[in-house]
This record gives sequence, structure tokens and C-alpha cells, in this order.
Amino acid sequence: MKRLLVLALALLVLMTSCGVGNETTATIEESEVGTVNEPNETLDTPIEEKEPDVFDKKSADGLDSIVGVTHNSTMTISVLEDTYVEGGNSANKNFGTSEMLDFKALNADEPQKYEGYYRVPLLKFDISSLPKDDVLSVTLSLDCFVLETPGYETEVLVYGCDSEEWSETSVTYSTRPQKGDLVSTAIVKSKGIVNIDVTDYVLNCIKYYDTEVSFMLEGSFDSIKRLNFSSKERGEGTAAFLSVTCGDYAYTTELAYQGENPWKLAMQNVSEWLERWEIIKNGGDESAEQIVKIDAEYSLSVDACQVGQTDGANTRYSAHKTRLVSTLQNYTPDFSEVAKYDVYGGLMDESMKQEATGYFYTKKIGDRWWNIDPLGYPFYRTAVVCVTAGDSNPQKQAVLAKYGDVQNWAQTASDRLHELGFNSTGNWSDIANLIAVENPLSQTQRWNIMSNYATAAGIKLPTPGNTTYAENVMPVFDPAFVESAMESTKAQTMGYAGAPEVYGWFSDNELPCDLNTLDYSLKKDP
Repeated sequence: MKRLLVLALALLVLMTSCGVGNETTATIEESEVGTVNEPNETLDTPIEEKEPDVFDKKSADGLDSIVGVTHNSTMTISVLEDTYVEGGNSANKNFGTSEMLDFKALNADEPQKYEGYYRVPLLKFDISSLPKDDVLSVTLSLDCFVLETPGYETEVLVYGCDSEEWSETSVTYSTRPQKGDLVSTAIVKSKGIVNIDVTDYVLNCIKYYDTEVSFMLEGSFDSIKRLNFSSKERGEGTAAFLSVTCGDYAYTTELAYQGENPWKLAMQNVSEWLERWEIIKNGGDESAEQIVKIDAEYSLSVDACQVGQTDGANTRYSAHKTRLVSTLQNYTPDFSEVAKYDVYGGLMDESMKQEATGYFYTKKIGDRWWNIDPLGYPFYRTAVVCVTAGDSNPQKQAVLAKYGDVQNWAQTASDRLHELGFNSTGNWSDIANLIAVENPLSQTQRWNIMSNYATAAGIKLPTPGNTTYAENVMPVFDPAFVESAMESTKAQTMGYAGAPEVYGWFSDNELPCDLNTLDYSLKKDP
């Protein structure tokens, strides 16, 4: 919630500052410059920065300054996990505590015969601290301390592999991860540090928001001599590491709007509100009599995230007791009159009835906004998402086996939801079939307006999961986006015009907005 509030304020500031004819100046005090890309605990060496170049933009409409800092930087990331696996009699043995990473290739002429001598090092690195669009080069450095034949050229093939498929404490030759694409190659013919360029592979992992990268080292059939590389167990300063060079255009953005920094102000307001609520709910301050925590009321336990309690990629949850209507103190439900609802689920209270327009709309009555259903009655929406017969074959086959066809399933599902007290279906539901049944529930649907435009413009990245965009910039300011959005909306809503069951539409889902979204946009040429 904190991030959403902060991001909303920042985007509001950005839009406010985009007026035509704003003048810019180049004055700034040195104290306004922030630290760029501070290293976290996984880094061995701090980022080295040159004296920064600073620019400042000022506008006449309240946005006082946007501060950008340019720099060059280098950092070193130590290996997170390292080990090797060995074939033959050791195929089920783990070498996670070994001080060496043993390396030996198969013989091309008799690979099965020599499989018992086959040794493959594995290395894993944490790259979560790397900037997502500012890495220029990445070098993998290994310390070779044993050569079977000095002077002989031994080829090392570096492949990518899935970090989640292995752990140094358990992986064996039999359970080793699947080999991925070839990342790079290197020739080793003497002891010492071996440097291998892995830039493209790491950049690709960063693009897909991977937090770790893994490498598998194999020898070629034509290069079967044995090598030993140092593992982290051999001692400090000998283990593998990544050397990362960052570019000239990383930014720390500070905003000052009418003298206030909205990021800091939003965080301060949220923190103060949370602190006050903690006091109130525990019976403190002058308004405690209004909100007194009565233990008997809090009977339902739910797990929820504590604000700010995150541990890396894992969010820590804790149990909280919540209220039920049936356990509220000093409250007795009045069942003398049973509420009546119309076919859409609107409350048939004639004293509150509004104009019947034939479609859902909103209206402010007194001091409160209400949903109004097509018949003019106030409407409180209760919906279930993902009401669908399924997209995969097993699901679809099970539905057809039970209901005969999708239309019968849609009717049965709608009737059952009505019986359970629901009046709507939500996102990811089969609107085409659910809206065609007798006495349908109200429907909504999501249209992928941004994603469709990015695909057509060729700037949507082929990442798994949610859509991401080139240079991490959503193309909302592209001149052609508005026209594309209008056309996309018209096409996707075709056939639903005038359908009273349509509660409304919404666009896209989980757009990739992180705390650097503003920076990514500001770096683009206007």
C-alpha cells in the first residue's frame, strides 16, 4: 500500500510537470544529490563513482526540481553457491564442501567409457542488486590453480542453467540441472585468473527479472585435460566472482513539488496514519472510546502481510484476528424485514430508487456514492473471479464430461452462484458464455489495451508471466497510443453495446510499475 501511494503521487507530479512551454534552468545545490545505486550486503566491493555530473529541470507549475545524476561504476559480486558433479561411481555423490571445482571433459571417441571421469563445475550468483537497465559488461572470473598438462590449451564451455534446479548442498551428477544455452567459451593454458565475458547472458536474466544466475562449465570433446578452479571453501580471495561495469546514465531522482518532496511526504503520512491506528485500536488517545478493541469481537484469524516486513523476495505474514458481524458487541441484527433484490441483485428499496437507464451507472445520493443497477435500484456488487470452464484439456474434458457442453455448464454455474448470494462474476471469467444464459449475473472483463499496443509496436518483451516493455518504459506517452487504445477498446467491446448485464470494463492487469518507472521515462528522448 505504501508503494502504491508513493507511486500515485509521483505519477501525478510527472503528469503535472508535462505542460507545454516549461522553462528549464541548470542550478542546483550540491546537497540535493543523492547516492546512486548503493550496494547491498551481497557485494564484496562498493560501487566506485566518478565525480557526478548533475542537471536540474525547473518548471513554472509547481514542480521545483527533477534531479538526475550520471556516473560510472564498477562492482564485484562473490559467488553465492559453487560445487561440481562427477559421473561414474560418484554420480550420486555431493561435493558441496570441496575446496575445488573439478573440471574434466568426456573423450569424444569413447564418451561412455570415460563418463566416470566427467566433472562439471556449477556456480550461482545473486544479481538482485544490479540496476535493470544500466549494466554495460559482466565478466566471470575464475581462479585456476591446477592444470593436468601445463601449456596445453583446454577449452572451457560456459552454459546457463536454472538456479532453482540445484543447490550446492544436495546436487549430484544424477540430479544436475539441465544444460541451457551456450553463454561463452574460454581457453585455459596456464594457472591464474581466467576472465570470461558473460554480459549478454546476465543482461537477458536481468531483463526477465531473474534474481540469480547460474553457470555450468563443461569441456569440449577436443579438449579433455583436467583443471581445478578454486571454490569459496578454499579461502577468501580465491573464489569465483562477477565483475560488473555500469553505464553513464543511472539516475537518482528527487522531486520537490511546491517545496515538498512527495515521496517523503507520502511515506510520512502513511507512517503517521499507521502509528495512529495502532494507538487507537489498542485503546489509546482521545478517540479511543470510538474504536475500542474488544477481544470477544475478534474471532476470525487471517494471515496478512505486516507493512514493511519483507525478507528479500519473501514477504513475512502474521496472523491477525478480525471481526465477524455475528460477534460484534452491542449489535443485534434486525430480521423483522427481509430485504428483496431484483434480477440484477439491486436492493428493491423504493425510497432509494433512481432512474432506470437500462445499464449500470454510479450516482451520488447525499454524501455517498452508489452503484445503480439497470432497474434503478442501489447495487452492492459481490463477485467471484475466474468463473470459467477451463482452458487446459484436462479441465475442459472434465467440464464436458459432467455438463455435456459449455452452455449447460455456464447456466448451472450461474444458477449456483445466485443461490450462494453472488450477483456478479469478475475478471478472468467466460463472459461470452456466462452473459448468454437465462438470468445472467452482471459481468466485467479486462481488455489488454497497453499490452496489445506494445505488441503491435514491437516493444513488448517475450518474458514469462506479466508483460514487460523495452527499456522498462510503458509507451503511454507514444503519440500513437491514444488512437490505438480507442481502436482496441472498440474492437474488444464489440457485440456488448447495450447489454444491461455489463457492469463495466477495465484495462490491463499488473502493469510493470516499479519505483524506477519515473526514471525510465525521464531517460527517454522526449
